[in-house]
Amino acid sequence: MVYDQLSIMACIGSIAGFASGLLGVGGGVVVTPALAAISDLPQSHVLGTSMVAMVLPSLVGVFEHSKLGNVMWRQAGILSLGSVAGAVIGSKLAIYADENALRAVFAVVMSLLGARTLKQVISTGKAAAGKPPKLK
Repeated sequence: MVYDQLSIMACIGSIAGFASGLLGVGGGVVVTPALAAISDLPQSHVLGTSMVAMVLPSLVGVFEHSKLGNVMWRQAGILSLGSVAGAVIGSKLAIYADENALRAVFAVVMSLLGARTLKQVISTGKAAAGKPPKLK
């Protein structure tokens, strides 16, 4: 990897860390597409590298949000159990999946999630700041 690419990766990491702390996103939304764009890595390697790159920022985010009282520990624990199972299965599938299919699925999922979030913001007119969400 050349020096310019390392600088770009450091910038991507900074943006991802900022997005992780501010929005709870980073790896999948910032690092994965950016790494795919600047490198010639296979998509399965992009995914794995993105996941590793976000471990430390995630831990820092957990610490900071925990200090602020923003962590719903019970729900986070349940989500974590499901995430572990999904990560095992998804990682194994990614190894065998077609490169272009992985990229297409990623793009569709990100588009759908973005559209849903935008629809919620538009329909409510504002975000409910300072109030914890009610789980259904």
